[in-house]
Amino acid sequence: MVDARGAGAGPGAPGPAIRLGIDVGGTFTDIVGIGNAETGWRVRKVPSTPRTPNVAVLNAVDALMGDEGTVSVDFLGHGTTAGTNAFLTKNGADTILLTTQGFEDVLEFRRMDRTGLLDPYNLQLAFPEPIVPRHRRLGVAERVGRGGAVVEPLTDAEIARIVEAVVVDGSDAVAIALLWSFDNPDHEQRLRDALIARKPGLFVTCSHEIDPTMHEYERTSTTVVNAYLGPLINRYFTIVADEVAQRGLPVPRIMQSNGGLASIAEAGRRPVALLESGPAAGVAACSYLAGLKGVDNLLAVDMGGTSFDVAVIVDGEPRRNIESEVHGYAVRTPMLDIRSIGAGGGSLAWIDDGGALRVGPQSAGSDPGPVCYGKGGTQPAVSDANAVLGYLQKLTGGTFGLDVPAARAALDEHVGRPLGLDTIAAAHAVYRLVNAHMADAMRVMSSEAALSPADLTLMVYGGAGPVHGAALAREMEIERTIIPAHPGALSALGAATGDLVHDFVEPVMKPLSMLSPDELVGRFARMRGDGKSVLLAEACRDEDMEFQLYFVARYIGQMHDLQVDLSEDELRSVDLDKLAMRFHEKHRDTYGIFVETEPILLVSARLRAIARVEKPSFAGYAGDTAPRPERTVPAWFEETGVVDVPLYQRQPWQPHVIAHGPAIITEYDSTTVVLPGQRWHTDEFGSIVIEEM
Repeated sequence: MVDARGAGAGPGAPGPAIRLGIDVGGTFTDIVGIGNAETGWRVRKVPSTPRTPNVAVLNAVDALMGDEGTVSVDFLGHGTTAGTNAFLTKNGADTILLTTQGFEDVLEFRRMDRTGLLDPYNLQLAFPEPIVPRHRRLGVAERVGRGGAVVEPLTDAEIARIVEAVVVDGSDAVAIALLWSFDNPDHEQRLRDALIARKPGLFVTCSHEIDPTMHEYERTSTTVVNAYLGPLINRYFTIVADEVAQRGLPVPRIMQSNGGLASIAEAGRRPVALLESGPAAGVAACSYLAGLKGVDNLLAVDMGGTSFDVAVIVDGEPRRNIESEVHGYAVRTPMLDIRSIGAGGGSLAWIDDGGALRVGPQSAGSDPGPVCYGKGGTQPAVSDANAVLGYLQKLTGGTFGLDVPAARAALDEHVGRPLGLDTIAAAHAVYRLVNAHMADAMRVMSSEAALSPADLTLMVYGGAGPVHGAALAREMEIERTIIPAHPGALSALGAATGDLVHDFVEPVMKPLSMLSPDELVGRFARMRGDGKSVLLAEACRDEDMEFQLYFVARYIGQMHDLQVDLSEDELRSVDLDKLAMRFHEKHRDTYGIFVETEPILLVSARLRAIARVEKPSFAGYAGDTAPRPERTVPAWFEETGVVDVPLYQRQPWQPHVIAHGPAIITEYDSTTVVLPGQRWHTDEFGSIVIEEM
């Protein structure tokens, strides 16, 4: 498998090697250490430090390694929210956009499409301001036409003028997005080379490297986002790499939005590919665990401290997007299809001006956190409602105490009295409302995948997710819910066990009928060579490499594309008629119709280069004792009112021993609630499986 040891082999004397995975969340930073069947795996959580995320990363490493003693580390995977946080806080680099003269306002015009807005029919709503202001969008006197023919040459004098303007401005990053540069990149390359020669260290992004495909708005937006994030992301990577190296640890691999890892160098070149880094790590872990259990169709939901993420896994593979909108900005780079809403354990409950209860999207975060954390919070959050209902008994293995009386007082003041509800009713209202928001997001995602709840298994993770998982399954009429081992750190597990993945694209923009089989084969051969070179540079072996092929096409005259998988056998003996039929079938499956007589435009050829890494089997995680409750605790359920509920401390139990709800199962990083009328057991991988009776 992949040799990913990097520069260090771990602190202390040689010992059993472990793999580390780190996920930086909005509230907590999680770390997982995975050993062999005998040593198992360990989890630690530390509070996140949003202003200096590297501090939380090092705190997490110290917390875990202090417990492990002398042990060697042969792999470190890292999921990061640094890119997303830069977007949310508008803390990216001062960026200049260089574009063909006359196209300086493409970021403003978009496509005159309002569907990305919360209410596209409300003309008072507007998209976010472009992250490059008008005075930093510079028109370049040059023009390349379709096919790469030079319409207006780029002169040396014009290059000098542009370079001088960039130097005088003093910005840290430059995005270059010229018309038709993917057909002829010469002008972009000459501008880039001149800028770097004059100002070494300047972060320069060219559109023909980041998104070499048609449609200038999406290509320009993607290039600008990449430049905007570049300096900040690379500074962060430099700090983290230096600090973990001082502890004798390997150079981290970075989780990308496509669900795979990349080297720091590659991730630093393409920070736009990191916007869903943390959520993608969790989905990748779900996909792997579902494969171990033989589950093909899965709804994966992650409820952390600040957000709720939903993804669908179909036939064992997460759904992916080529083009997405992230915080109001078009981004065209392969991403796992993940839908996020502001619903987490820290989401605040509040009363709006009309007297209605709302939950989120504002969050208490990690500082001060929910009121029940006892760290100075005053506004009630979802976790406070869960504590009052009796569902939360302790946090992070008891290291965080729960101040339930303070949570009750906050719910009374901010929810109960304004709505005329007692404390329990107020807590239940918050619990039901956040569940309704999450179920709505789940319905949208399952509908888009053309799957009914009866076709799905629900996998729930995140620190807050298992408290709500059984209720969400009941709301969605899903029969089976899986709570994996250490659900609060599953994204860190994904970072520790992810494959190395790189995506490549070649624009085509030809009618399928005019494309020769040899041309298509040649395009994939070039991308395969590029992919192999990148993986070899990351110390991967030939026998671990895998290449997935697909093409993007649409009917001529359409504006939306479809992605169609292509097998190696189909590429070896290309039959264009069969490829056309594959597209027609995809169109039918997606939209319900196809028109066999309509000509097809092949937009691009794409390739995913993968190096598989060795993953733990979790075969040793099951135990040989049946679950036994420690004691009973009072908890409130809609079906029963307040009842004494068995409280379990989760551990590796004997598989397939049936127990009945209600039950509360605590562990270091989460709490699982089983409702009345449900039964549960653990499986051979240590997962809790909840089913309706």
